[in-house]
Amino acid sequence: MGRSTAISRFSSLLRRGSTAAAGLATILSCSDNSTAPSASNRNPALAGIEIVVFHLPDSLKRVGPHASSTQMLGAPHISRDVTVPDVLAPSTYTISTVEFKPEPSPINSLMPDPSSPEPNCDDCVAYHVPIGFDFTFYGNSYSQIQISSNGLLRLGSDKSLMDGCCWGGEIPVDDMYNNIIAVAWTDLVPSAPGDISFETQGTAPNRKFVVQWNNVPEQRDPFPMVPGHVTAQLVLAEGSNDITMYTTKMDFTGEFHFVTQGIENADGSEAAFLPERMQARFPLSNDAIRFSIRPVGKPITLVASANIEVGTDARACFATVALAQPTVSGGGDGLTVAGHRNDGLALDASYPKGVTTITWAATDASGTTELATQSVTVADRESPQITLPANVVVSNDPGLASAFVNVGDAYVEDNCPNYSINQPANGVYPVGTTEVVWTAIDESGNTSSATQLVTVKDVEAPTIDLPSSGLTVNATSPAGAVVSFASFGHDNVGVTSFSCTRISGTRFPIGRTSVSCSAVDAAGNMSAPALFSVTVLGAAQQLVNLMESINGLLPIGAGESDDHQGNDGHGNNDDHRSYQHAGPHGDQIYSALSSGLGNSRSTRGACPALNVIAALVRAKTPAVIPAAKSAQILADVARIKNVIPCR
Repeated sequence: MGRSTAISRFSSLLRRGSTAAAGLATILSCSDNSTAPSASNRNPALAGIEIVVFHLPDSLKRVGPHASSTQMLGAPHISRDVTVPDVLAPSTYTISTVEFKPEPSPINSLMPDPSSPEPNCDDCVAYHVPIGFDFTFYGNSYSQIQISSNGLLRLGSDKSLMDGCCWGGEIPVDDMYNNIIAVAWTDLVPSAPGDISFETQGTAPNRKFVVQWNNVPEQRDPFPMVPGHVTAQLVLAEGSNDITMYTTKMDFTGEFHFVTQGIENADGSEAAFLPERMQARFPLSNDAIRFSIRPVGKPITLVASANIEVGTDARACFATVALAQPTVSGGGDGLTVAGHRNDGLALDASYPKGVTTITWAATDASGTTELATQSVTVADRESPQITLPANVVVSNDPGLASAFVNVGDAYVEDNCPNYSINQPANGVYPVGTTEVVWTAIDESGNTSSATQLVTVKDVEAPTIDLPSSGLTVNATSPAGAVVSFASFGHDNVGVTSFSCTRISGTRFPIGRTSVSCSAVDAAGNMSAPALFSVTVLGAAQQLVNLMESINGLLPIGAGESDDHQGNDGHGNNDDHRSYQHAGPHGDQIYSALSSGLGNSRSTRGACPALNVIAALVRAKTPAVIPAAKSAQILADVARIKNVIPCR
């Protein structure tokens, strides 16, 4: 298990400082190193032991409290790169409390060093201390140990890897403080009368190596003013390779004095400790704990059931899963099987969407453990449910074949969170019914769609364009005239039907005829009736109009002017028009027209006069009458003769 980032960074800084201090100790080796025995200390048990004083600055010693991640887990041991909960991983050592029964105090004093000119031994390490027998520690055998004044020991003889620094570090960490036994790892200063001593006691094959910190005070510069002390004993047992720590008294008060008590292997991948005794303050009195190598039991075979893949329960983001127990064989007495989920929940609790790993552990009374894993994969296969806004029905916007529509908002429900839904735009929708499709999708890719209807109704009736003041045309025969006229229907969407009571291009009788038109659009909206009139002029009115057109074209005799009134038998009269007729020819024309128009039943009497008019117009063209005017008069004469009709 890795350490926390804050502790890791601090530890790196501290240990780089410690390494620098170790270099300083080498430079000062003439005054800071001693090799026993010396002239002042002739104890042969100290032969070959080298003591180094490390001058470490106080800035590296004064560190605040650091909460270790392993403390928070409360695990009795830690194994690096283990993919199962720590409580399941088999450790090399077991930890137990034992009777407080220390060994006799050892007699070989190490610190303060009697051969050193310094009055105490702050940050000292004694190298090449003989154990007296081969001792197995985390699977390796050692005959020498290094003893630090700061409550720390290291197995082996390679002194380049430890400076014995001065605060309770985190374990396990792969650094220079590996392969260690921490009895009371903090900043201590052995000085008279407190000292550190060692001795190998007993006889083979039951010898014991004993190291004792006897009333050793904590560092007091500048704090605390009244230091605490530790009296503790470490016992390494031959044969059993047990590690026993007896603490008579430990009570530190310094602000920066946090203590670690435990063991760590050679590569910093595993450690054993009681969780409350790592980088913490824990006063002890007549306390005894033992680290014992876990016995190797009979092999255990453990086979987990097949991995499980299920869908979520209905309307839920989890699944209810019934697990089958793994098959197990082998092992010793007291064999038990337990399963542990990586989310920490009970095995019979519901399983969330995703992958949950179950680690099965079979353990017997000897502590032999076999592990197997099983996964439960819960897939979300349930699509979101969409509640649509109501269908929309609106009228078209005035003059347009569309309407602006607000489609509303949909509501989505899903068994699992994290879904999305498309939002159709509010905007212009055409006349008719439009399908608006809403689609929801969740993070598992499940989709659902629903359709809302937007209906824009065409409620606008067509309008009609007609001749603004009606039509007036000349009859071309006694039956009237063929009349063409322009009429149109207009609509916001489109006219599907347009009709009039008389169709353009058909024959209209002489007289006035009313025409009614209407239009219908695709939605069935009908226009209001539109009316106009068509007036077809008969022969009598056309004769009057002819005389007006030729009035003034011929010479006028003196005093020859009069008003005349006539009727053509079809309800048309000359409205007392004034005719100016010229000389004998004018009298002749007038007499002819009068006789014809005066006949209430027929205008045939005008036929001779029309012939006279035609002859006179031809005779006066182009000297008196322009050719274009002459052609018009002659055409009018011919048309009137057809209407009368003249034989």
